[in-house]
Amino acid sequence: MVDAADLPAANALAGGAWGIMVVVGASVGGVVSGFAGPYACFAMAGAALLTASALTSRIRRPLQAAAPDGPPAHPLAAIREALRHIGGSSRLRALITVKSAVGLGNGVIAVFPLLVASYGVGPAGVGILFAARGAAVLAGPLITRRLLDHATWLLPGLAISMGVYGLAYASAAFVPWFPLLVLLVFVAHFAGGTNWMLSNFALQGAVPDALRGRVFATDLMLTTIAISISQLGVAAVVDHVPPHHIMIASGTVTLLYACGWALLVVITPRLRTRRSDPR
Repeated sequence: MVDAADLPAANALAGGAWGIMVVVGASVGGVVSGFAGPYACFAMAGAALLTASALTSRIRRPLQAAAPDGPPAHPLAAIREALRHIGGSSRLRALITVKSAVGLGNGVIAVFPLLVASYGVGPAGVGILFAARGAAVLAGPLITRRLLDHATWLLPGLAISMGVYGLAYASAAFVPWFPLLVLLVFVAHFAGGTNWMLSNFALQGAVPDALRGRVFATDLMLTTIAISISQLGVAAVVDHVPPHHIMIASGTVTLLYACGWALLVVITPRLRTRRSDPR
Protein backbone atom coordinates (compact mmCIF):
# COMPACT_ATOMS: atom_id res chain seq x y z
CA MET A 1 0.00 0.00 0.00
CA VAL A 2 2.97 2.38 0.42
CA ASP A 3 5.92 3.23 -1.77
CA ALA A 4 9.13 1.34 -1.09
CA ALA A 5 10.78 4.46 0.34
CA ASP A 6 7.98 4.74 2.91
CA LEU A 7 8.14 1.13 4.13
CA PRO A 8 10.40 1.82 7.15
CA ALA A 9 8.14 4.60 8.42
CA ALA A 10 5.00 2.57 7.73
CA ASN A 11 6.34 -0.40 9.69
CA ALA A 12 7.33 1.82 12.62
CA LEU A 13 3.85 3.39 12.66
CA ALA A 14 2.16 -0.01 12.45
CA GLY A 15 4.18 -1.29 15.40
CA GLY A 16 3.46 1.90 17.32
CA ALA A 17 -0.26 1.57 16.65
CA TRP A 18 -0.23 -1.88 18.25
CA GLY A 19 1.45 -0.41 21.32
CA ILE A 20 -1.15 2.35 21.54
CA MET A 21 -3.86 -0.30 21.32
CA VAL A 22 -2.39 -2.19 24.28
CA VAL A 23 -1.89 0.89 26.46
CA VAL A 24 -5.08 2.79 25.66
CA GLY A 25 -7.35 -0.21 25.07
CA ALA A 26 -6.32 -2.07 28.22
CA SER A 27 -6.41 1.07 30.36
CA VAL A 28 -9.79 2.30 29.13
CA GLY A 29 -11.16 -1.24 29.27
CA GLY A 30 -10.14 -1.60 32.89
CA VAL A 31 -11.73 1.72 33.88
CA VAL A 32 -14.96 1.13 31.95
CA SER A 33 -15.27 -2.44 33.23
CA GLY A 34 -14.91 -1.22 36.78
CA PHE A 35 -17.62 1.45 36.40
CA ALA A 36 -20.03 -0.03 33.86
CA GLY A 37 -19.26 -3.75 33.69
CA PRO A 38 -17.83 -6.00 30.96
CA TYR A 39 -20.76 -5.66 28.54
CA ALA A 40 -20.02 -1.96 28.12
CA CYS A 41 -16.51 -2.99 27.09
CA PHE A 42 -17.94 -5.43 24.54
CA ALA A 43 -20.08 -2.63 23.09
CA MET A 44 -17.06 -0.30 22.87
CA ALA A 45 -15.02 -3.03 21.17
CA GLY A 46 -17.82 -3.59 18.64
CA ALA A 47 -18.05 0.13 17.92
CA ALA A 48 -14.27 0.33 17.47
CA LEU A 49 -14.32 -2.59 15.03
CA LEU A 50 -17.13 -1.00 13.01
CA THR A 51 -15.15 2.24 12.89
CA ALA A 52 -12.07 0.38 11.72
CA SER A 53 -14.13 -1.37 9.03
CA ALA A 54 -15.43 1.98 7.81
CA LEU A 55 -11.93 3.42 7.64
CA THR A 56 -10.63 0.33 5.82
CA SER A 57 -13.44 0.56 3.26
CA ARG A 58 -12.12 3.98 2.23
CA ILE A 59 -8.82 2.55 1.00
CA ARG A 60 -8.63 3.06 -2.75
CA ARG A 61 -5.03 2.13 -3.45
CA PRO A 62 -4.56 -1.44 -4.77
CA LEU A 63 -3.40 -3.93 -2.17
CA GLN A 64 -1.05 -5.54 -4.70
CA ALA A 65 1.49 -4.01 -7.03
CA ALA A 66 -0.26 -5.59 -10.01
CA ALA A 67 -3.48 -7.51 -10.41
CA PRO A 68 -2.82 -11.29 -10.69
CA ASP A 69 -3.54 -12.90 -14.04
CA GLY A 70 -6.30 -15.47 -14.28
CA PRO A 71 -8.83 -16.59 -11.66
CA PRO A 72 -7.83 -16.58 -7.98
CA ALA A 73 -6.15 -19.73 -6.72
CA HIS A 74 -8.02 -22.19 -4.51
CA PRO A 75 -7.15 -21.47 -0.84
CA LEU A 76 -5.41 -24.82 -0.27
CA ALA A 77 -3.46 -24.49 -3.52
CA ALA A 78 -2.45 -20.97 -2.52
CA ILE A 79 -1.21 -22.20 0.85
CA ARG A 80 0.80 -25.00 -0.77
CA GLU A 81 2.36 -22.51 -3.17
CA ALA A 82 3.37 -20.24 -0.31
CA LEU A 83 4.86 -23.13 1.67
CA ARG A 84 6.84 -24.29 -1.37
CA HIS A 85 8.20 -20.78 -1.80
CA ILE A 86 9.18 -20.57 1.87
CA GLY A 87 10.79 -24.02 1.77
CA GLY A 88 12.92 -23.05 -1.22
CA SER A 89 14.55 -20.06 0.46
CA SER A 90 16.83 -20.37 3.49
CA ARG A 91 16.39 -16.66 4.25
CA LEU A 92 12.61 -16.98 4.29
CA ARG A 93 12.78 -20.10 6.46
CA ALA A 94 14.83 -18.10 8.95
CA LEU A 95 12.60 -15.03 8.87
CA ILE A 96 9.36 -17.00 9.14
CA THR A 97 10.43 -18.38 12.53
CA VAL A 98 11.56 -15.13 14.15
CA LYS A 99 8.32 -14.07 15.83
CA SER A 100 7.94 -17.60 17.22
CA ALA A 101 10.88 -17.00 19.56
CA VAL A 102 9.03 -14.23 21.37
CA GLY A 103 5.79 -16.21 21.08
CA LEU A 104 7.28 -19.19 22.91
CA GLY A 105 8.14 -16.91 25.84
CA ASN A 106 4.76 -15.18 25.81
CA GLY A 107 3.26 -17.47 28.45
CA VAL A 108 4.96 -15.38 31.12
CA ILE A 109 2.20 -12.78 30.72
CA ALA A 110 -0.25 -15.26 32.25
CA VAL A 111 1.56 -15.07 35.60
CA PHE A 112 1.44 -11.27 35.93
CA PRO A 113 -1.37 -11.43 38.55
CA LEU A 114 0.59 -13.95 40.62
CA LEU A 115 3.77 -11.92 40.32
CA VAL A 116 2.24 -8.70 41.62
CA ALA A 117 0.82 -10.60 44.60
CA SER A 118 4.34 -11.71 45.52
CA TYR A 119 5.45 -8.05 45.53
CA GLY A 120 2.47 -6.95 47.60
CA VAL A 121 1.45 -4.15 45.21
CA GLY A 122 -2.19 -5.17 44.74
CA PRO A 123 -4.33 -5.38 41.59
CA ALA A 124 -3.02 -2.03 40.31
CA GLY A 125 0.32 -3.74 39.78
CA VAL A 126 -1.14 -5.90 37.00
CA GLY A 127 -2.29 -2.78 35.18
CA ILE A 128 1.14 -1.22 35.61
CA LEU A 129 2.85 -4.26 34.09
CA PHE A 130 0.49 -4.34 31.13
CA ALA A 131 0.88 -0.60 30.67
CA ALA A 132 4.67 -1.01 30.67
CA ARG A 133 4.28 -3.76 28.08
CA GLY A 134 2.15 -1.59 25.82
CA ALA A 135 4.33 1.49 26.20
CA ALA A 136 7.38 -0.58 25.30
CA VAL A 137 5.76 -2.02 22.18
CA LEU A 138 4.90 1.54 21.17
CA ALA A 139 8.39 2.91 21.87
CA GLY A 140 10.40 0.04 20.36
CA PRO A 141 9.49 0.47 16.68
CA LEU A 142 9.58 4.27 16.87
CA ILE A 143 13.01 4.48 18.53
CA THR A 144 14.71 1.68 16.55
CA ARG A 145 13.16 2.63 13.22
CA ARG A 146 16.60 3.69 11.86
CA LEU A 147 17.66 0.04 11.84
CA LEU A 148 15.45 -0.41 8.78
CA ASP A 149 17.68 1.93 6.77
CA HIS A 150 20.61 -0.51 7.03
CA ALA A 151 20.01 -3.89 5.39
CA THR A 152 23.06 -5.47 7.04
CA TRP A 153 21.66 -4.70 10.50
CA LEU A 154 18.39 -6.59 10.05
CA LEU A 155 19.49 -10.14 10.87
CA PRO A 156 21.78 -9.17 13.80
CA GLY A 157 19.02 -6.86 15.03
CA LEU A 158 16.54 -9.72 14.98
CA ALA A 159 18.88 -12.00 16.93
CA ILE A 160 19.63 -9.30 19.51
CA SER A 161 15.96 -8.35 19.97
CA MET A 162 15.01 -12.00 20.59
CA GLY A 163 17.88 -12.41 23.02
CA VAL A 164 17.10 -9.22 24.95
CA TYR A 165 13.46 -10.28 25.33
CA GLY A 166 14.47 -13.63 26.82
CA LEU A 167 17.26 -12.24 28.99
CA ALA A 168 15.06 -9.47 30.41
CA TYR A 169 12.36 -11.89 31.52
CA ALA A 170 14.80 -14.46 32.86
CA SER A 171 16.52 -11.70 34.86
CA ALA A 172 13.22 -10.25 36.09
CA ALA A 173 12.63 -13.38 38.17
CA PHE A 174 15.48 -12.38 40.49
CA VAL A 175 14.66 -8.73 41.19
CA PRO A 176 13.35 -7.90 44.69
CA TRP A 177 11.95 -4.47 43.81
CA PHE A 178 8.69 -3.98 41.86
CA PRO A 179 9.79 -0.85 39.93
CA LEU A 180 12.79 -2.80 38.64
CA LEU A 181 10.43 -5.57 37.52
CA VAL A 182 8.40 -2.98 35.61
CA LEU A 183 11.58 -1.71 33.96
CA LEU A 184 12.61 -5.21 32.84
CA VAL A 185 9.12 -5.89 31.46
CA PHE A 186 9.46 -2.64 29.51
CA VAL A 187 12.88 -3.71 28.17
CA ALA A 188 11.56 -7.14 27.16
CA HIS A 189 8.65 -5.75 25.17
CA PHE A 190 10.70 -2.90 23.74
CA ALA A 191 12.79 -5.68 22.19
CA GLY A 192 9.67 -7.66 21.27
CA GLY A 193 8.14 -4.68 19.44
CA THR A 194 11.41 -4.09 17.62
CA ASN A 195 11.55 -7.77 16.69
CA TRP A 196 8.05 -7.60 15.19
CA MET A 197 8.88 -4.49 13.14
CA LEU A 198 12.20 -5.84 11.85
CA SER A 199 10.76 -9.23 10.88
CA ASN A 200 7.83 -7.64 9.04
CA PHE A 201 10.12 -5.31 7.12
CA ALA A 202 12.55 -8.10 6.24
CA LEU A 203 9.72 -10.34 5.00
CA GLN A 204 8.23 -7.54 2.92
CA GLY A 205 11.52 -7.16 1.08
CA ALA A 206 12.12 -10.89 0.62
CA VAL A 207 8.72 -12.03 -0.67
CA PRO A 208 7.27 -11.41 -4.17
CA ASP A 209 4.20 -9.21 -4.18
CA ALA A 210 1.92 -11.99 -5.44
CA LEU A 211 2.83 -14.24 -2.47
CA ARG A 212 3.24 -11.66 0.26
CA GLY A 213 -0.19 -12.05 1.81
CA ARG A 214 0.08 -15.83 1.96
CA VAL A 215 3.57 -15.76 3.44
CA PHE A 216 2.51 -13.24 6.09
CA ALA A 217 -0.50 -15.40 6.91
CA THR A 218 1.87 -18.35 7.43
CA ASP A 219 4.12 -16.17 9.58
CA LEU A 220 1.22 -15.14 11.82
CA MET A 221 -0.06 -18.72 11.95
CA LEU A 222 3.29 -19.97 13.28
CA THR A 223 3.43 -17.10 15.77
CA THR A 224 -0.07 -17.85 17.03
CA ILE A 225 0.79 -21.53 17.43
CA ALA A 226 3.92 -20.60 19.42
CA ILE A 227 1.92 -18.29 21.69
CA SER A 228 -0.73 -20.98 22.20
CA ILE A 229 1.89 -23.57 23.11
CA SER A 230 3.48 -21.17 25.60
CA GLN A 231 0.18 -20.17 27.20
CA LEU A 232 -1.03 -23.77 27.46
CA GLY A 233 2.29 -24.85 28.93
CA VAL A 234 2.11 -22.17 31.60
CA ALA A 235 -1.54 -23.00 32.32
CA ALA A 236 -0.61 -26.64 32.86
CA VAL A 237 1.97 -25.87 35.57
CA VAL A 238 0.90 -22.54 37.08
CA ASP A 239 -0.83 -24.22 40.04
CA HIS A 240 2.26 -26.28 40.87
CA VAL A 241 5.27 -24.11 39.99
CA PRO A 242 6.18 -20.73 41.56
CA PRO A 243 5.61 -17.81 39.14
CA HIS A 244 9.24 -16.75 39.32
CA HIS A 245 10.31 -20.18 38.07
CA ILE A 246 7.84 -19.88 35.18
CA MET A 247 9.35 -16.51 34.36
CA ILE A 248 12.85 -18.00 34.28
CA ALA A 249 11.70 -20.86 32.06
CA SER A 250 9.84 -18.59 29.63
CA GLY A 251 12.75 -16.19 29.30
CA THR A 252 15.28 -18.99 28.94
CA VAL A 253 13.29 -20.65 26.15
CA THR A 254 13.37 -17.44 24.10
CA LEU A 255 17.01 -16.77 24.96
CA LEU A 256 18.12 -20.25 23.85
CA TYR A 257 16.01 -19.94 20.70
CA ALA A 258 17.71 -16.61 19.95
CA CYS A 259 21.19 -18.07 20.46
CA GLY A 260 20.47 -21.03 18.17
CA TRP A 261 18.91 -18.78 15.53
CA ALA A 262 21.87 -16.39 15.65
CA LEU A 263 24.33 -19.26 15.32
CA LEU A 264 22.56 -20.77 12.30
CA VAL A 265 21.46 -17.61 10.51
CA VAL A 266 23.97 -14.88 11.39
CA ILE A 267 27.25 -16.32 12.66
CA THR A 268 27.70 -19.50 10.59
CA PRO A 269 27.01 -17.87 7.18
CA ARG A 270 29.49 -15.09 7.98
CA LEU A 271 32.17 -17.60 8.95
CA ARG A 272 31.60 -19.46 5.68
CA THR A 273 31.88 -16.22 3.73
CA ARG A 274 35.18 -15.38 5.40
CA ARG A 275 36.60 -18.84 4.70
CA SER A 276 35.65 -18.63 1.04
CA ASP A 277 37.13 -15.12 0.66
CA PRO A 278 40.33 -15.49 -1.45
CA ARG A 279 41.99 -12.67 0.47
